[in-house]
Amino acid sequence: MDLLWALLGMAAFWCAIAIAVSRVGGWWRIAHQYRSGQVTTGDRYWFEYANIGGAKYMGVLIFTVNLLGMRVSLLPLFRPAHPPIFVPWEDVHAKQVKLWWWNHVELRFSRVPDVPFRVSLVLARNMEVASQSHFLYERASQVKQEPKNSEHDTTGP
Repeated sequence: MDLLWALLGMAAFWCAIAIAVSRVGGWWRIAHQYRSGQVTTGDRYWFEYANIGGAKYMGVLIFTVNLLGMRVSLLPLFRPAHPPIFVPWEDVHAKQVKLWWWNHVELRFSRVPDVPFRVSLVLARNMEVASQSHFLYERASQVKQEPKNSEHDTTGP
């Protein structure tokens, strides 16, 4: 009987952590707008990584990409409070960003623009190919650089 209570306690704790991560990171808000109950066909990428809002999903994501959009779900063990989402390409705005020394592609979704969804550059390239270029992202060379304002500017009057 004690083992049963211990298992129930661990399951409840696991679900509480999943709910907290979903709420803090922003998955819950994205799922509120883009929840998907359908199975999507397309190229599938398993064990992927993403930073969503303030949460890191390390190797637990499954991306399914096709001509219409992308479906993202979690491995079953990590799925509590994380329903699958499907985002159509017309709602995705993406650009390459550099965080620390890694290049990522930051996705923003039209209905939830304040929740950043960062994926690896490799995954973004795979998504571009799998979607037959329906998914495109702004390359780092295309991102406009702000001019640097130097205190030591020697080009005075």
